[in-house]
Amino acid sequence: MAPAPEKKTTLSFNLSPMSEPPFRDAESCRTLARADRIRKYECSLNARGNTYTAHRSAPPDKRIHPRSASKTIEFAEFRPRAESSADSDIEKSSNRHGISVFEINRHLPPLSGHRHKGGHDVSGTAIRRLKRKWRTAMKFSTLMTASLLALAAGPAVAQDKTINIAGFGASSGVVGIFGQNSGAAMAAAVEKINAEGGVTLADGSQASLVTTYYDDRCNAEEGISVLRRIASTDALVAVGPTCSNVAEPLFGILQAKVDDAGDTGLQFPVFTDVAIKGGLAGISEWVFRNTPSESTMYDSLFAWIRETHPDAKTIYGGVEEDFAHSRFTWYEVMRKAAENHGFEVVGEAQWLLNDTNFSNQARGMRRAEPDVVAISAHPFTTCGMLREMARQRVEPKVLVGLTSSSSLETLTGCANEAEGIIIPTSFAPVNEGAQSAAAAVVANGGQLDLHSAAAWENIMILKDVIEAAGIEGTDASREEDRRKIRDGLAALTEAPGLLGMNKRMPDGEAVKPYVFVDAENGKWEVLHNPGS
Repeated sequence: MAPAPEKKTTLSFNLSPMSEPPFRDAESCRTLARADRIRKYECSLNARGNTYTAHRSAPPDKRIHPRSASKTIEFAEFRPRAESSADSDIEKSSNRHGISVFEINRHLPPLSGHRHKGGHDVSGTAIRRLKRKWRTAMKFSTLMTASLLALAAGPAVAQDKTINIAGFGASSGVVGIFGQNSGAAMAAAVEKINAEGGVTLADGSQASLVTTYYDDRCNAEEGISVLRRIASTDALVAVGPTCSNVAEPLFGILQAKVDDAGDTGLQFPVFTDVAIKGGLAGISEWVFRNTPSESTMYDSLFAWIRETHPDAKTIYGGVEEDFAHSRFTWYEVMRKAAENHGFEVVGEAQWLLNDTNFSNQARGMRRAEPDVVAISAHPFTTCGMLREMARQRVEPKVLVGLTSSSSLETLTGCANEAEGIIIPTSFAPVNEGAQSAAAAVVANGGQLDLHSAAAWENIMILKDVIEAAGIEGTDASREEDRRKIRDGLAALTEAPGLLGMNKRMPDGEAVKPYVFVDAENGKWEVLHNPGS
């Protein structure tokens, strides 16, 4: 007897305008299908030519009910639609709990009149019932939160008032750990502020902070789409992005000069925590950065190496050629600082972010026999290069790394090979405040390093700015509140940080305290504090 043919079951999901990009093309359909572990699927354009459908094969004896979509199969038709008042209520409720409308609708049946190929039809009444249940659950959750806060020792926060600070960056892909850590740091900082009473608004009332983190996958087009999406919500400011190759074009869509009537660029404040390539804040007066000055840190580091290793004369560089931060830091920062302090550059090696073979690069390094090797790369390829250097017995007197590699990922990936590498960083748990913040971020599933520490600091700085600027926090005041936050950030000349006071520069950049750390026995230890 011939085996029964497999049937395809298709599920349709509605997305709010906020969640529409990037689900408008076949590649996004396929990417989302893969992300949700659909093993046998295909993405096809529908008859109208404006949506894509993901099909998953299911054996005929397995009936897949639409209400179990979140457990069985995962995505199908993506189509924009007008947002209803009910959806608006859900979005307002969900934003307080860090959940997007997309995540809610993902677990709801499709609109009435859209019949699944599996044979199910869901009425409008059923949809409304589910949405009412969701709103009731959210109200109950809010009520319980308020009750718990009232019982706690700290001051209560008015639960009907919230201020939304959005976060965005790369939380997936090869550099996804940076965005994940930033999101955890933002969440931890928001928890701390809310536990202490939230923020004070212009009328003297208290409001809680909320935050949602958006993934741009370190892709410039997606980053721009994400920022536009954030600007369409009730968020007053965004913290991000992760990648410099996203930040540079993204800052270009913002209004360059405030109050320039001829510039129709987006008027929305962005406070960057991670993208560290130098000089980017100058692109727009709506951009502010809390990233350390690598020029200052590496100039100080090579001066210190010259002083402590007078016999070191030559340097060899290695660089992730396709990553904006890595490339800029080697060619414009590390190399120039080394030459300024008398080191002779005897060679360079290039590789790509996704490379896994570094034998040729290490071979050239070994032939040059440099006294100092500087690796301008992120943890993933830094470890690959260090392992190959160890295999070929490349043993420089001094090993220097990129700021972004002063992280747990480097020690997790290659602690033995990284032993002794020296990196300047604007974060280390060297005081009580830094240690407390690090513990809070770990409790939220992340790690605190120089990048995520900036995300924590940004939330704390924004709390002060919100209170000083007289933010009203209403729908009617949204544009004015965004401008007040921009002006408040522009007015800052200094701001407290985890290692001390951060200087705010007129161009929107920052100068932050820093230390030199080195890898010792699987830990980052402070080797030298230039400010002491």
